[in-house]
Amino acid sequence: MNPFLIYPDLPGSVKFRTPDGIYFITPEGRDCVNPRLLRRIDSCFERGVLLKDSRSTTAALAAVSHKGTPVFLKRTNNKGLIFSLKYLFRCSRVFRAAAAAFRLEELGIRTPRVLLAGERRRGLILKAGYLVTTTAPEIHSVAWLLRETGAPEAVLESFLTYAAESTARLHAGRIEHGDLKAINFYFTGQWGPETEYGIWDLDSVRRHRSGVPVERIEKELSRVVFSTHLSAENNPCFPKSICSTEYLAHRLTELYIRAAGPDGGKPGEEAVLRHAVARLEYLKIHPYKPSKTELL
Repeated sequence: MNPFLIYPDLPGSVKFRTPDGIYFITPEGRDCVNPRLLRRIDSCFERGVLLKDSRSTTAALAAVSHKGTPVFLKRTNNKGLIFSLKYLFRCSRVFRAAAAAFRLEELGIRTPRVLLAGERRRGLILKAGYLVTTTAPEIHSVAWLLRETGAPEAVLESFLTYAAESTARLHAGRIEHGDLKAINFYFTGQWGPETEYGIWDLDSVRRHRSGVPVERIEKELSRVVFSTHLSAENNPCFPKSICSTEYLAHRLTELYIRAAGPDGGKPGEEAVLRHAVARLEYLKIHPYKPSKTELL
């Protein structure tokens, strides 16, 4: 283990150590996570329902207690030499995601509750990071909703309004999501006019000391625009007029500026926001286009 690492503060969490790992169980996780299973946490993936297994990430719906309560379990894997060197004196990114989840909760933005965050090392080498969060039955991404809905106008307006308001709230809190796209917005149950959305996948979150730079705001909103477009264009129910990048960029910009307020929530930023509006309007003609792999 690395004695020089400083881990983010996770309110009310209790620290547990194993011969090769360190784990923090939050107050909500005490009923869902059995500390005795931490020594063999990887075996939980084998007993669960595997959702993803790639070189960088493994994810499953599994149980990490004898009660059998299903939770979402995510492991970030060691990808090789560069990864090992990068994290010699840096804690796993799962801690950043866990800290971000608490911050989103403070800002009033729904996100799965963190139950556990931890990492396993061999000496100084980070072997894996672990994040356990709550889950819910019938949980869907907005990307799925856009592809499947039969009420495109209502769904699109509802989602764009939420995306603009939640993103403006994030940015006012000096937080950049870093991977803001339709698949990283979610809802539970059946969609309806009163559906409440949330944001997940916080691995790329960054906190800025003096506000999110305008260029980063543009990029965040551009990702929302193009991921929404890519999902909606595969649904034959969507009129071309409302799933075009031109319409989406214009509408999202309008809603974002309205949510952010005339000064972006902070004094002296009216000029900065005017510049952002001009740049975002420019997206209608010369948009930033993330690659399709970025949006998956």
